Amino acid sequence: MSEKDGKRVVTFGPKSGECAVCDKVGTLKCSRCQVDFYCGKDHQVQDWPRHRQICGCMELRVSPEVGRCVVATKDIPMGTILMREIPLVATPNFGSDEDQPLCVGCFMPPHRVRACALCGWPVCSEACSKKEIHQPECAAFQRAKFKLPKGKLTAWESRLWSYLAALRTTLAFEDKARRDILESLQYENPPVTNMVEEINKLPPAGRMRLMTSHSEFELACSKAAEWVRDVAGMTWLSAEKVRRAAGVCYINSTGCGSSSGRHVTGLFAGMSLVEHSCRHNVETQVWQRVGDPHPMAGVAGSLEYVLVATRDIARGEHLALGYLPNYLEGAAKRRMALLYRNFLCRCELCSDPSQRGLYLEGWCCRSCSAKKKKAFPVLIRDLDNNWACSGCGDKGPLVAFGAGATMEIMANMFRSVLSGGVDSMKAMAQNPAGIFDSVSTPGGADTPYDQSRSLERRLKALLESSSKVPLKEWERFISDALWPRGPLHPTHSLVLQAKNAIIEMDQPDVLVARLTAAETKRLVGYCRDLLAVCDEVCPGASSFRAQILCIQSGLIGAQVMARLNDTGRSGPRPDTEALLDEWEAVHNELLVTALCPKGRDTTLRNLDHVAQIRKNLAMMKRR
Repeated sequence: MSEKDGKRVVTFGPKSGECAVCDKVGTLKCSRCQVDFYCGKDHQVQDWPRHRQICGCMELRVSPEVGRCVVATKDIPMGTILMREIPLVATPNFGSDEDQPLCVGCFMPPHRVRACALCGWPVCSEACSKKEIHQPECAAFQRAKFKLPKGKLTAWESRLWSYLAALRTTLAFEDKARRDILESLQYENPPVTNMVEEINKLPPAGRMRLMTSHSEFELACSKAAEWVRDVAGMTWLSAEKVRRAAGVCYINSTGCGSSSGRHVTGLFAGMSLVEHSCRHNVETQVWQRVGDPHPMAGVAGSLEYVLVATRDIARGEHLALGYLPNYLEGAAKRRMALLYRNFLCRCELCSDPSQRGLYLEGWCCRSCSAKKKKAFPVLIRDLDNNWACSGCGDKGPLVAFGAGATMEIMANMFRSVLSGGVDSMKAMAQNPAGIFDSVSTPGGADTPYDQSRSLERRLKALLESSSKVPLKEWERFISDALWPRGPLHPTHSLVLQAKNAIIEMDQPDVLVARLTAAETKRLVGYCRDLLAVCDEVCPGASSFRAQILCIQSGLIGAQVMARLNDTGRSGPRPDTEALLDEWEAVHNELLVTALCPKGRDTTLRNLDHVAQIRKNLAMMKRR
């Protein structure tokens, strides 16, 4: 199948949903796109003029560059729901960082860990131990006469989650409704054979990452099969069957609980076919109905997800998700993390050395600074191992990798793989710079590159601090990092990550209560800075943008309420009206990103609240 010859994207969705016309629950679904539901034929006919504009707007093709891909066959407006799915398989997150017991029924960290009475796996209640999602493996453990030892619940091993994920996927192959779709998904992770020119430019650690990615994947699948058969005793499941299921799970699954508080990874039929771009145009969102629990309420909610166009997509454009969680990382960091997935990204953000003018990894040029000129940020070309000033043209190498440094990096990576086994794969993906930590660079610690590395370690310590870091310490870090005191510029990745950490220090109303008016104003400014970056790295109605807007709304709203509560005889403060205008504008932006019923309902109620405050304010002025 060439990229011109497409076919329909097969999805696995719910059996009912809200009618696209009247919002009543219906079971009649569009047979072509599988997205919209109707309560009856009359409403389906009534909605056809709208629905026909977006129905069948994408198809599955094969590209020589990326393999299978999903391509737009029509112009797609921002906010269009492209897929509606439930996971073929849902499992607790598996990875070296998931080192705690989670409920195998609802994927939440239990307040008090209990063991399923029949198989010993962690649950938060007896009700969760009886949930349908847990029954297949529970029955298999009973058949094998295996019970998870009680000691595992207090000394959890993160690799158990990857084994359970492989087992759940293996058992899902036995379900007739899911078997054909699962068998169509990729299960092998062969070594990269294209992009030879780019691969040859990678630094030693990058080439090593690609060299070991395939073997580590094979090891992970084999370890899962070994545990299922030899430890759990399920000898009726062939090793090849478990290895294949593990491959399907590890390649195609994606974390999908960050917006709901759940530690859940989902294997989606259609969404797993969407390729990656660091500057994505689609996104997965949990579908929340009015009345569902708040996403962070500690209660498991819907497992229904939608794929949404976060910006306008032109006909012929590939649909692309962002596989990486941190939108503020620079290209070199992203590239190292994606090598774990066995591919190189060549998206717009990775191909542009300036990263759309953000210079996320560049420092301020010393030559410009020495001449008392504006210090221009330098362009970082990590594949060519050099930097160049965008102002004066000065340039130089990033790191002079000699044979000793190369061997040192290779040794670091091999030690990590041998000591951590399967778990080391995600650990290196989460902290790809860690393999460089013991390798020094020429010129001592006074070079801008080494100063940046030192600031990076300092930021990591702040982010991982077990106690709350005060605002003054965060702002001291930013002050020390920014030129002329430090080597960095305002849109450097480290500065942006620090600003993001500041606005997430606590709930907005708590922050406003303990900060001065000037400090609160600075936090609102940090929100604006991050929103400007969103326009470049994740434009449109992205969840990262919505997250920042929610914080900005909370900060502005708390300021408004504080002013109203402090209103004296002289009446409300003059700037209250301007704050209300800004608050309303933020909620109107949030309305664009709110696609699910619960999100729209919440935002509309917030806008009504702003309107009521404005009305009350007008009455105060007339007194």
